[in-house]
Amino acid sequence: MGTLMMVATLRASKKASAVALIRNEGSSALNIMTSYIRYASALDCTSAPSSISITPSNGDQIIFDCKTLNNINYIASNSASLTSSNVKVSSCDIFPNCVPNTSVDIYFSLIKTGTSLPIEQTASSDFGTTVVLRNK
Repeated sequence: MGTLMMVATLRASKKASAVALIRNEGSSALNIMTSYIRYASALDCTSAPSSISITPSNGDQIIFDCKTLNNINYIASNSASLTSSNVKVSSCDIFPNCVPNTSVDIYFSLIKTGTSLPIEQTASSDFGTTVVLRNK
C-alpha cells in the first residue's frame, strides 16, 4: 500500500511540474508580447495572418508571429523564439483590430513536447488576451 501511495505521489508531482512548465512558458510569452504591444507607437494593420508588426517608441520594428521550424511550432519575436523547446504551440492567432479601437487579439495553446509521454507528464493550456495600444 505504501508503494502505491508513493507511485501516486510521484505521478502527481510530474503532472504538477508539466502544468507549471506550460503556465510559465505561456505567461512569459504573453507578458512580453503584451508589454511591447501596449506601449507601441504604431501598429501595422496589413500584417500576415497570425502575425503582427508594431513600432515601439524607440522606432525599431518588432514582429510577433507564429513560426514552424523542424515541425515544431513556436511563438517568435523578430524570429527569436519566445517559447522553449520544452513546449510547442498547438494553435496560434495574432491579429490586429484597427477599427474602431486600435487593439491586438492574441490567442494560443501550448502543449508539453516529448514523444510518447506518459499521461502524468502531459499538459496543455490556452492563453489569450486583447491588448489596447495606449500610445496610439
